Amino acid sequence: GVSPSPPSSRGGGHAAGGSAGGHSTGGSVSVAGCGSGPSQSLVVRPTSLHAPEEIMQEILRALRASRVAFKQVSPSLVRCERKGMRFDMQISPQTAQTAGAYMVKLQNIVGELDDYRETSAKVLAEMQL
Repeated sequence: GVSPSPPSSRGGGHAAGGSAGGHSTGGSVSVAGCGSGPSQSLVVRPTSLHAPEEIMQEILRALRASRVAFKQVSPSLVRCERKGMRFDMQISPQTAQTAGAYMVKLQNIVGELDDYRETSAKVLAEMQL
């Protein structure tokens, strides 16, 4: 099972913190969704030049701040759960043309797509990459 994350302090989503250092690389964010078909997955890709370890620390901080339960299952994959909805967040290298850049892929596993979109948007807004 997924164990709940410890509660975090309340406050605005723009406070610097975590081990990522709070430095912004000005990464772009693009959203690609499935407009039709049986899949309920949505991939959101913030591009970052931070090291994968720093990106993971920021993902974990954002999940705690957003009150999303999670379990880190590998150095690049986190399984998340909130109100009966489950989704994965995974760090993967960008394309060969953008060496050194990484993206965070989010995929809905179980749950309503609208709930997933709302929760994933909240977590991404909390992330400072």
